[in-house]
Amino acid sequence: MYHDHGKNSSELVKIITNSIKKKGPITFYEFMKLALYHHQYGYYTAGTLPIGGKGDFVTSPHASKLFGSAICCQLYEMWCLSGRGQFDLVEIGAGSGLLMMDILDYSQRVLPEFFRSLRVTIIEPIKGLKVQQQITLNGYECSWFDDLSQITGISGCILSNELIDSFPVHLIRKTMDDFLEVYVDIGANGRFKEALGPLSSPSLGPYISQFLGHVEQGYTTEVNLDLKGWLKDISKILDRGFVFTIDYGFSSQEYFNLQRSRGTLISYRGQKVTEDILADPGAQDITHHVNFSDMVRWGKYEGIQPVGFCNQWSFFASIGIDRIMENIFPKGLSPFSPELAGIKMLLLPQGMGDTHKFLIQSKGIDMDKLALTGFKVQNKIERLL
Repeated sequence: MYHDHGKNSSELVKIITNSIKKKGPITFYEFMKLALYHHQYGYYTAGTLPIGGKGDFVTSPHASKLFGSAICCQLYEMWCLSGRGQFDLVEIGAGSGLLMMDILDYSQRVLPEFFRSLRVTIIEPIKGLKVQQQITLNGYECSWFDDLSQITGISGCILSNELIDSFPVHLIRKTMDDFLEVYVDIGANGRFKEALGPLSSPSLGPYISQFLGHVEQGYTTEVNLDLKGWLKDISKILDRGFVFTIDYGFSSQEYFNLQRSRGTLISYRGQKVTEDILADPGAQDITHHVNFSDMVRWGKYEGIQPVGFCNQWSFFASIGIDRIMENIFPKGLSPFSPELAGIKMLLLPQGMGDTHKFLIQSKGIDMDKLALTGFKVQNKIERLL
């Protein structure tokens, strides 16, 4: 069962409204954090996450088990390059657990030596999701922790799928004189509205000077400052291995294109995009595209080096989906089967094939003379440098 969105939202509206009345407008960053992660009424934290055909959005693991199986093949190659010893596989924010289940299913059946080497850890602070993951992964040996700080000495791969797009972001706008930050206030009708105020973080000024000197008045965009701290935390626990990030997003050049003057923030509810991001906090997903250039630049500060970057269809083409499909569907697929429809959703440019990107970074592994198979067809890492 999904949680009662309407009840949660009405309670969260009261909490945010009371806070604004007492202390004044809050930054959009604070609003987004409350809307998604309030401990009792947040969209992600209040109960079972509404993912899948009957939920608010669909992720790649829900489309086809081919997704997790292909990732498993790339992980297997990482294991080979790392010396074929014990391999830590850490997934951060595992959703319903489907991705990890498909990775473990495929490795156990097709790559048994790799399967036996795996030590699986899931970082999941949300209690309801942790319970759902434990049900999904029943029968497999996995460990759960609430926070990255609770683990250390990782040698293997840290994996995330559609995680970073849900980090709270600072929303900023160019005015006639300078950049201001977008705050959330209460309008005359009692509904939430935007208001402009001073930049709330000292890190925003230098970021704006470096990347946004070319934009015009009215230009609005987001800055994901939490990403920098997240990469620092990852570097602390990763002794040797890879950071494997899958999400939708752009390079900095594409992200801050003048034509993208309204930013990338969107909300999902009932499989549809909703335009009023401030409406019904806790009842709709709020998401943004990832600036992968930030990931590469801030990763390098922490000793995490870029390896490869491509879109989803290119990764699947490189990794050898024909062979993987033969292993998953030995009897083949009907042209009109739901399984084939899901695979098309993953691959076609009109869907996830072009919008979703694969970024792999490494730490403690000399990749100068090595190349990962997932980037054989295409590696656009230079776009992020």
